[in-house]
Amino acid sequence: MIRFMAGVDRISDLPDHVIHHLMSLISTKDSTKFTALSKKFRYLWISFPVLDFDFSVFSTQTARDFDHHKFEKSQSFINYVRQSLQARQLVTSLQKLRFRFFVKTNRDFDWSETGIESLLDQLVDFSVKNNVQEFDLQLSIKYLDRDGDEEDEEPVHIKVKSNNFLEKLLSLESITILKLSGSSIDFMTENLIDISACNKSLRSLLLKGVKVSNTWLTQVDSGWFHMLEDLKFNRCEMPKSLNIANDKLKTLELNDCQGLDKVLVKEQADQLSRFNLFDCENLMEAEILAPNLFWFSYRCKLMMNPPIITSTKFVAEIKLCRKFISLDDAEWFYELRQFLGYFDHCKLLTLVCDVAQVVIFPRILILSEITPVMDMRQLKVILQKAPGNELLELVENLLWLVPHPETIAIVVGSKEKSIKFQYHPKPVDYKEDELCCWTRPLKCWRHHVKSILIENFGEADTKILGTYFEQNAIRLKKVSYN
Repeated sequence: MIRFMAGVDRISDLPDHVIHHLMSLISTKDSTKFTALSKKFRYLWISFPVLDFDFSVFSTQTARDFDHHKFEKSQSFINYVRQSLQARQLVTSLQKLRFRFFVKTNRDFDWSETGIESLLDQLVDFSVKNNVQEFDLQLSIKYLDRDGDEEDEEPVHIKVKSNNFLEKLLSLESITILKLSGSSIDFMTENLIDISACNKSLRSLLLKGVKVSNTWLTQVDSGWFHMLEDLKFNRCEMPKSLNIANDKLKTLELNDCQGLDKVLVKEQADQLSRFNLFDCENLMEAEILAPNLFWFSYRCKLMMNPPIITSTKFVAEIKLCRKFISLDDAEWFYELRQFLGYFDHCKLLTLVCDVAQVVIFPRILILSEITPVMDMRQLKVILQKAPGNELLELVENLLWLVPHPETIAIVVGSKEKSIKFQYHPKPVDYKEDELCCWTRPLKCWRHHVKSILIENFGEADTKILGTYFEQNAIRLKKVSYN
């Protein structure tokens, strides 16, 4: 039985690090209520090295309806943040400050009247004063149409009073992670930013919805951020060219970067292992010379000059978006064939599309053109919709695309189905089979496949595939099912 002793404050006897851990499990707003439990709690609260101000959490804890009291809630939240900053006194460095402010309003609402602009300056000054290690600013505005439904999200356009907002953050030797999302903090200044202080500390830089100047970007290009491991630009207004040479960089992501038409990743970026290139519709040229690239993911229209990737260790994922595809246009399939040819040397090629028709090439193209990925051994197709009656046609196309596969996988939802191939050491050349691929420099799978394993297909599909392989493989000895 637990005995309670009157007048004894057992909570204050808890070690400081235990109390700080408890505070880290709840929101900043709730942690302020923690201080009422003990005098020691109040002291530890004002020295707690993590601040997380989240308007979405704050607003859900308020009983008033958001749409009718958006100004009052915004003002209340901003006042709360100001008061929290004024009450804080840190005895150690500030580990993390995150500020998330989301507004849902009509277009005629001037939410800047809430005082958010001056608060941002206060947040930066507080972070600089307390040597912040991670600074995460997220601003988002969602407008409502006349029916009260949300329109597409747009970046919040703010006017920060301080002209050296970014300079202040990058003047810190302590800063390791910097995230600026959904703001219009303008990096278009032609003044070089002194980054010597954070040059050896900054490890992660994420910018979303911001303007990036060529002058500022030159410092990133030249590898000034010597310790940078994670670099992401999302919905940014970019200069035309981006060069990457950081020798510590591990992850690079470019998403919807308007204005960018050329990307060069130099050989010096020998630690780069992941590169995501999404929706950069103006991009004309991408040269990736990183020797240890392991993962490359692409989602956009097919580039006129496909990416050049020198690594032989990477897995490629190509997301074929329907908005860039015309299934009735044979020319698009010729462009796709040319595009895929630049991934012939990757370890695994994954094609992501909604329906099988996207990767079923016109018959005239198959008969007149050789495969673009002759050396490919591993192919995966991820579909949103099962191929149904088109399964056999899909498999025939994939076997044209990859004529000597070890594995072909078809994924729908969470279920992966596969066909695995084993080969005789040398192909055979039968005269009676000359019409198959007699004009081709290399014989297709039909000439020297030895055994096939069909896994996870339904009974009917398994039978169709088994019959097809038995009728078309010249030296096939065994078809197995699992």
